[in-house]
Amino acid sequence: VSVKAGTKERVVINPKLKKCGFYYIKVKMSDKDGTVDTLKTRFSVIAKVRQNPRFGFSVHPITHGVGTQGEITELSVKLGAGVSREDFPWAAFFAADGVTISNPKSVAARKEYNQLLDDNNIESLMILGQGPSNFGGYTWPPNADEIKNTNVLTAWKNYCRSLASALGGGSKAVYEVYNEWLVQERKTNATPEDYAELLKVSAEGLREGNPDCIIVGLCGALKKEEAWWDDRVLAALGDNPGQYFDAISIHPYHVWEDQYPE
Repeated sequence: VSVKAGTKERVVINPKLKKCGFYYIKVKMSDKDGTVDTLKTRFSVIAKVRQNPRFGFSVHPITHGVGTQGEITELSVKLGAGVSREDFPWAAFFAADGVTISNPKSVAARKEYNQLLDDNNIESLMILGQGPSNFGGYTWPPNADEIKNTNVLTAWKNYCRSLASALGGGSKAVYEVYNEWLVQERKTNATPEDYAELLKVSAEGLREGNPDCIIVGLCGALKKEEAWWDDRVLAALGDNPGQYFDAISIHPYHVWEDQYPE
């Protein structure tokens, strides 16, 4: 393809690839004196799919800046996703009291993203967490001593209530309460029983802010031999544990141990 200096031209490449997957394309730009520059980029070939409400991705266009909201949503639709999972951390919205809005722009951005997902029939699965490991002056995840001697649960409940109220969404608002406590608890000697206490106040706060929201509990990275963790959480919740959540999630991956199938 020849392009005159100082002009632009759009070139459509149709390699007629037969298999789905990732591919690379390398472009060499040269003039009469030889090579000027090269560019290598990756692209993908995907099959046409219908949207599946039970399939989705953990994406972070806001939290980690991986793609824009629009780009991530468009890609999710093309891949047939019906669920999009993103962090909605306390520190991104509110001060340590869990009530005072510290970043109105962040609240607006999350509301805009949720609306974009809803417009494309994608459920927003919102992960609740504190953000920085020392946020609010607490130790995360909080252990029994922290829970007993500080107001960490009160502040957490405030955050849950404030977020649910700010975002609204009725029954379309789905919250996952704390990501992989099972993995993180070893850092602070927290326990399944401590998670149960956090889950209780999460349910109270979320339903005060949005009575119709959906609450997802446990959220554990789980191997077969770790099922005891779920059992202890459920036991600690009392005779009617289901009053504190509407669904549970497990993350049964073992990529760091090369154990397959999962």
